[in-house]
Amino acid sequence: MSTVSQELVWSIVKNNHCKLLKRRGQGGSQFTTERNNLKNVNAYKYTGFRAQSVSVHVDNKGALIVRRARPSQKNPSKRNSAVTVGKGYNRRVGAIAGATKGSFYRGDLTTAALQKHSRLYRAAKPSRKGDKKTTDAIKSSK
Repeated sequence: MSTVSQELVWSIVKNNHCKLLKRRGQGGSQFTTERNNLKNVNAYKYTGFRAQSVSVHVDNKGALIVRRARPSQKNPSKRNSAVTVGKGYNRRVGAIAGATKGSFYRGDLTTAALQKHSRLYRAAKPSRKGDKKTTDAIKSSK
């Protein structure tokens, strides 16, 4: 099987694929729901269709950093390598920076990966009981 360049595949797929969301009311913005797309923007830089892509997920146990390894046609199940980083915000940030920029993998995605981790970390963080925003939201919902 012959290989095709990533740029050629992207030029064919960029305007029409199953993960594409086109919005007319927002200035014609195009978003995607594909995996390994850090900004969910339909752009070649952030697309998950590339051979090297990065994804960040956050849960209660820690952060999960998923990197796509070199394409393997014989073992597609081994294409993604996942690393779990334990608790501690600074430890997670260091691991994300090390997995992208530090290992010369995709240094251009370091800031996007850190921004996504920060957003997910704030969303998953439990709210404090006496927090003003939480109590106002509870009062307004009643």
